[in-house]
Amino acid sequence: MAPPPRPPAPRGTANGGHADIDEVTVLVTGYDVFRGMAVNPSWLIANSLPPYLPSTPSCPTRIKILIPPAPIRVSYQTVVDLVPNLYSALPPPPSAVNPIATDATEHGHKLPFDLVVHMGISSRRPHYSMETQAHRDGYDQYEDVTGSTLPVSFGKTHWPDCPEVLRTSFDTADVLRRWQANLLGIHSADGAEVDVRTSDDAGHFLCDFVYFSSLAAYHRRNGLDGKGERPVVFLHLPAGDTEEDVLRGQETAVALIRAMVESRMAGKS
Repeated sequence: MAPPPRPPAPRGTANGGHADIDEVTVLVTGYDVFRGMAVNPSWLIANSLPPYLPSTPSCPTRIKILIPPAPIRVSYQTVVDLVPNLYSALPPPPSAVNPIATDATEHGHKLPFDLVVHMGISSRRPHYSMETQAHRDGYDQYEDVTGSTLPVSFGKTHWPDCPEVLRTSFDTADVLRRWQANLLGIHSADGAEVDVRTSDDAGHFLCDFVYFSSLAAYHRRNGLDGKGERPVVFLHLPAGDTEEDVLRGQETAVALIRAMVESRMAGKS
């Protein structure tokens, strides 16, 4: 059974392109169904997140969560069309008229979020993975829900100014440590601690593709030298879709979001 439809506008309130000490806004996305699934757990979990996370002793910053009104279709063309719209508030890239790259707040350009968490499932992994990097090329291997792949040359053509691999600007080792600390006391069904890890293989499918697309948007706008901020991560989830799986996924996603904010406020990203 498909999840209930969301209201037409994202939850939460915009607070500009960069976080301050009082409030950070995080955009969280999930994917739609594919390959015979009745529902995609990544969307169930994203859609179950609260609109607001109160401050805590370890994370004194308030966190607002923005959820799009619908899951992302598992389609290359959907992502190609969607990501520019997500980042449409960013200024144009450098040109002869504007030779200096600008950030998201210059000249009144503001994003309605500060950080981004894309989520999707990995049926081959029983653990939760924070992906550290994404790939420009290699999307000619696996068909999306429309039966389509991308040409081998797509990456070089679509992102000629981007390297083959882009990494998040987060200090992922620091985020992982904070993520694990935030999860203390949250246990899986067999009594073991929730298994969270970093990964450098996002899979060369739609998860990898949307991740690179978001990283590329920041790369183009915040500095082609690779030193600009790219405050995006991808969270791979196990494929379970029971009520317990969704609750565990929600708790794990919240712990990651808090870890990202804590790390950023500590100057680690």
